[in-house]
This record gives sequence, C-alpha cells and structure tokens, in this order.
Amino acid sequence: MHKKIGFVLKNTKNLVHVREELFKLFKATKNGKIIKIGYVAGIMNSDGPNFFVRNSKLLVNHAAKLRKMHKFPMFTAVDVFPEEIYKNLEEWRLSFEKREAKVRNFWRTILKSGYVTDVFMTPRWDKSKGATDEHKTAKKVGITIHYMEAHS
Repeated sequence: MHKKIGFVLKNTKNLVHVREELFKLFKATKNGKIIKIGYVAGIMNSDGPNFFVRNSKLLVNHAAKLRKMHKFPMFTAVDVFPEEIYKNLEEWRLSFEKREAKVRNFWRTILKSGYVTDVFMTPRWDKSKGATDEHKTAKKVGITIHYMEAHS
C-alpha cells in the first residue's frame, strides 16, 4: 500500500484532495478482501526542524520492520507527505501554526474514517504533539493500538 500511495497522490494540490485519494485507495484495498490497514505514528516535527529528516528516516525504518512482522498493509505520514507532495500542497504556504492545525485535523479525519484498523506507536511517540493527538483519536474511535519498544 505505501508504494501505491505515492502514485495516487502525485497530483494532489490540497489536503482535501489528499484525503479523497487516500479514501479511494483504502476502499479499493478493503474491497480486495484486505481486512486490516495500519498506520505507523511517531515523532516528526516536535524535536524541531533540524531533526525532521532524521525522524522521518526513523519512522520509515520502524514501518519497514513492522511490515515484516504484520501481513497487512500499513502506511506512515512520510508515505503520504514525501517532499514532492509538500511542495504542491496549498496548506504548506500557510504559517506553521495554521498548517499544523490543518494537518492534525487531516489525521483525525483519516483515523475516524473507519478504514484504519490498527495504529502503531513508535518509540518516543509521546514526545510528539501530532502522534499524541493521533493516539488520543485512535483511542476515542476504538482503533487497536500497538506500542513499539525502543529496541524493536
């Protein structure tokens, strides 16, 4: 799934369009008799902009490990928002605070959609404002939450 995400999102221009395209992909995945879809959450921006690249790589590495352990599709924020997508989105021209509010709302909508069945919290997720919000949303809607150990 994470490889298909880049393809379906390549021409998106705003978060609404990203959401719509993701929902189409999720629906097609579920119609293909896939029961579970996982989302891998973790710290990205909360360490500060100097650590974004490092944290993105760590999240991708955690997701790769999890994909080997679990036989259902899963994705990360890095899959949804690689650099080439960032450049195209209208919301990335907003101030940091406004953009972050829209992005948090975006992830709440994704998690409340009913498509995501499992959320994997990577090490240090609790230091992330976004991942903490995603955890809270997942709990509220009854998504199965998995906690990844630091040494995993």
